[in-house]
Amino acid sequence: MDNNNTITVSGQPNLFSFEFVKELLRGTGQVMFQGSAWTGLLFMIGIFWGAYAEGQGLVAWGALVGVIASTITGYLLGLPRKDGAEGLWGFNGVLVGCAFPTFMGSTVWMWLALILCAALTTWVRTGFNNVMAPWKVNSFTFPFVFCTWIFLLAARTMHGLPDTYMGEPSLPGAFASVENLGFGHLIVYWLKGIGQVFLIDSWVTGALFLIGLFLCSRWAALWAAIGSAVALFVALILKAPGADIAHGLYGFSPVLTAIALATVFYKPNMRSAVWALLGIVVTVFVQAGMDVMMAPVGIATLTGPFCITTWLFLLPLLKFDSPEKPDHSNWYKENKTHLYEQSNAVTAVCPDGDAPANGSKPVEALVPVVADNADADSTDASEEDRQPDSRTAAQGRETNGGKGETPEQPQPQRPDEDRPDDTRHDARDNRQNPSKNR
Repeated sequence: MDNNNTITVSGQPNLFSFEFVKELLRGTGQVMFQGSAWTGLLFMIGIFWGAYAEGQGLVAWGALVGVIASTITGYLLGLPRKDGAEGLWGFNGVLVGCAFPTFMGSTVWMWLALILCAALTTWVRTGFNNVMAPWKVNSFTFPFVFCTWIFLLAARTMHGLPDTYMGEPSLPGAFASVENLGFGHLIVYWLKGIGQVFLIDSWVTGALFLIGLFLCSRWAALWAAIGSAVALFVALILKAPGADIAHGLYGFSPVLTAIALATVFYKPNMRSAVWALLGIVVTVFVQAGMDVMMAPVGIATLTGPFCITTWLFLLPLLKFDSPEKPDHSNWYKENKTHLYEQSNAVTAVCPDGDAPANGSKPVEALVPVVADNADADSTDASEEDRQPDSRTAAQGRETNGGKGETPEQPQPQRPDEDRPDDTRHDARDNRQNPSKNR
C-alpha cells in the first residue's frame, strides 16, 4: 500500500504476507460491494462469532478456506491483477466456503470439493462477466450460486459428499406463520436478515456486518438496514412461512439488492431510493417463488433472488444519473465516480487507503489532473498569442500597397500577466442456523 490512498496493483504479494491478507479481507467485504479490509475484517469476525455461537464453527473455517482458494486461483491463472488487489477474486469463494459446511457433512471429500468449487468461481466469474459485458451488467454473486447448486445437486448421488443438512426434496405444503411479533423478536429477525448474507443465523453477526458497512460507506449501512427491514415487513404482511422469517431468510437477498441499486450502481438520491425500494419488494417475491421452485430438489436458493432481481432492474440501463446510458458491468471507481464521495467520507477511519472500494485514486486526486491540463492549455495559448503570425504580417504588407510596411504588432504581455497563478499549485499540493431450505 502506498501513501496516496490507492491500492497497490503492481507485482504480486507473497502468500500470507500482510498485503495478501488485506486482499483476502477485501474479498470478504466485496460480498456487499465494499473493498475495504476493515469492513472485511468486521465481516470475518461476525462470521466466526455467529458460526461458533450456533455450534457451526466449521462454517467460519470454510469461509476462510474458500476466500484463500479463490484468491490464489486468480494468481495462478494470471487474471487481471487489479481485480485481485480489490478483492474481486475472493467474494464468491468466501460464500462457497460458508455454504458447503452449512449444507454438507464434514468429510475430507467435502473439503476438497469446497476448494475446487471456490477455485472454480474465480474463472467462472470472468467467463460470466465476458458474456454479460455487451448488456452492461455484472455477474455479481451468481458464480457462487451456479457452482454451489451444481455441487449440492451432485451431493445427492455421492456418499462422499453427505447431504446431512440439506432439506428433503418436497412439494410446497402447509406452513405456520410467525408467532412472536414482539419488538425484540422483530429486531432479531431484522438483524438475522443481514447476517444471512453469509449464511450465518445470528443477530449479533448482523449487527457486526452493519458496523463493518458503516466503516466503509454510511449509505451502504443505511440501505442494508432498510433492505432487511422492508423485506421483513413485506414477508409479514403477506404471511410468508414463519420459520423462514424468524431465521432472516427473506432478508439477505433484499439487503444486497438495496445496496446495489441505491448506493453502488446509481447515485444515492430520491430516484434511486424509490428504485431500490421497489427492487427490495420484488426481491421478496422472487425469493418466495424460487423457494417453491427449488423445494422439489431440496437445495437452497442462495443469493439467486438478489442476482435475478438486480439484473431485472439494471438491464433497462435507466439514465438516473446522466443523459448517457450507464455502464453496470463493474463497480470500479472510475466507472462509478459517485463512490468517491462515500469513500472520502471515511478516509479518516481507513487511513491506509482501504476505504476506496476498488483501488482507484480519490476524487481529489483527479482534480489536479484537470487543473494541470487547463493550466497547460492556457499557457500554450498565451505563448501562441505572443508569437507574431507570419500570415497576418504578409497580409498587412499587401494591404499597404506592397510598400513592405509591417502593421504595428501588439505589444507582448509581460510573462507575469498570463502565467498561471502559482497559488493554484500550492493549493493543489495540499489536496490530497440457517434453516434447511435456506
